[in-house]
Amino acid sequence: MVEFTAITPLWRTLSKLRKPGIVIIVTLILFAFVTEHLQAVNWNWNWDWTWALSSQESASASDSPGSFFRLQKSDLRELQRCLSPNSENQCPSYFAWIENDLAPWKETGISQQNLQDARSKADFRVVIVNGTLYMERYNKCFETRDDFTLWGLLMLLKEYPGMVPDVDLMFNCGDWPLVFRAEHQPEKNGSWPPPPLFLYCTSRRDHYDIVFPDWSYWGWPEVNILPWSLEKGKIFSGAEKLDWSHRQPIAFWKGNYDMGPARADLVKCTANNTHNYNLVTYHQDWFAEREHNFNNSDLSKQCQHRYKIYVQGGGWSVSFKYILACGSTVLQIEPMFQEFFARSLIPFVHFWPVDRDNICNSTKFAVDWGNAHPKEAAAIGECAKSFLDKELSMDFVYQYMLHLLREYGKLLKFKPVPPPEAQRMTLESSLPGHELTLPRTVPRPRKVCTLANNISADMMLSKQREGYKRIKLQAT
Repeated sequence: MVEFTAITPLWRTLSKLRKPGIVIIVTLILFAFVTEHLQAVNWNWNWDWTWALSSQESASASDSPGSFFRLQKSDLRELQRCLSPNSENQCPSYFAWIENDLAPWKETGISQQNLQDARSKADFRVVIVNGTLYMERYNKCFETRDDFTLWGLLMLLKEYPGMVPDVDLMFNCGDWPLVFRAEHQPEKNGSWPPPPLFLYCTSRRDHYDIVFPDWSYWGWPEVNILPWSLEKGKIFSGAEKLDWSHRQPIAFWKGNYDMGPARADLVKCTANNTHNYNLVTYHQDWFAEREHNFNNSDLSKQCQHRYKIYVQGGGWSVSFKYILACGSTVLQIEPMFQEFFARSLIPFVHFWPVDRDNICNSTKFAVDWGNAHPKEAAAIGECAKSFLDKELSMDFVYQYMLHLLREYGKLLKFKPVPPPEAQRMTLESSLPGHELTLPRTVPRPRKVCTLANNISADMMLSKQREGYKRIKLQAT
């Protein structure tokens, strides 16, 4: 029982005065004082989680700068919303980017000449006519990216028969956006509109590439990764074996050291023995892994740390969704490029932002904060995992593809016709990995999610920018 040692003598003194007016006034002052301090420690009555003094009480566990950083009320509301059931009829928020990606052609449409302008940047061409897919190859993509991307399109036609429009599009399967905004401006008639090019990623503001789900959703055999629905289930099961609070209270990253300056800077943090940045890194040698049957690269066995880091390589990296799936608090080093779903994720809700220009200190700041505020840190990890479970299912991946192709098809100013050199593709084609993603025996319901009118790409972009700005000011 709590003893209010400072309040009790005062109350006795006031009682002796026997002046009700004074007692009432002082009581109101005390009530206001207590209420203000309850707010200061963030006593939240509405949380489903079972903690009351969430920030200030746990902050006393550490005197590091990170321990005193506090989430804003808007962050806490978003966390609560993230862990609440979503409307089954409404599309996830990242669908709002479809309109943004296609905006350059809204007024002009897409002509055959526009399409040909994109050919020099494309690896293959896809033409869909009357539910049949044709492919014209220009370059062989790295590994089997093109094969699995085509398989995904064939699966879309099978999953939603008669609902995919006739389209003609150019596709690149690299890790870098190629259509630069600086080279295509409306005021320069000769450069507008930009060439319509489909790709797996884009930048926030510098490119016009049209973002499409990557090949790994249907499998990535070169690194022993199953189709997304199966691999996600494996990682979820692995994550359940160790609760967040019992995981190692440090940050973990495993990947190829030799890919890009950001990774090199991250590795330097662990090479500096004079500082404890609460971080471990491991080099991923894929050649050695193949020789040893991928014994040390099982993603479901990499959920043993409270914090996992996502850092891009020389270009965009496909690993983000696998890192998020562990339910650890993901520390995302500010990326140059983003895939289709990542553009809707909110800092301090789905991930913790890390300052690209100050990786070591910013990472330590994040770990210190999380260890001092374990309930909030664990909630961020759970929120990301919940997002993958509810909003990045294969159902929504296919519906994103469907919505995107529908809107793209409306912009074409010509009737798609298979080129003479194109190859007709079918599910019976000998595409690798098809035995893992066989079409359903029962047709998918024709119900498709509805795009939300109250969510904009600019709003999501603003939240991400603000998140990195906030952490840059703190982790110095």
